[in-house]
Amino acid sequence: IMELAKKSYQEINKLFSKLGLKLTMQRYAILEYLMGTKEHPSAEMIYNALKEKYPTITLSTVYNTLEIFEQKGLIKRVPTFNGTARYDATVSPHLHMIMTENGKIVDLYDKQIIDMIHKHLKEKHNIDIEPENIYLLISSDAKA
Repeated sequence: IMELAKKSYQEINKLFSKLGLKLTMQRYAILEYLMGTKEHPSAEMIYNALKEKYPTITLSTVYNTLEIFEQKGLIKRVPTFNGTARYDATVSPHLHMIMTENGKIVDLYDKQIIDMIHKHLKEKHNIDIEPENIYLLISSDAKA
């Protein structure tokens, strides 16, 4: 989605058409919010951020839209340990560091580290996994 940040409404509408989706104002608002944040928001966070500007939006609409966006490959779901799904607008390969103290999720784009972890898992444990499915837990002693 971050690549979509540079695209016009018309270009996004064309992409949605190719994906078999209608670009409603609520979907666009959710997409725009995701494109504008570096955080990994939950559906509730998105809803709370948008409800004043878009009073007809419902939490159910946000959940349903996020599910559709995920199915179409526009966003990724980031698992958490408290059961709340968080969403990542960056679909390019990267790792997630999850702070155990506060649940904050930080993106890691260091290709050398990603390649090293990927190679180690494949060679030593016969695990072939995409980088975006690797999550590093960072203990509460770390600062982020």
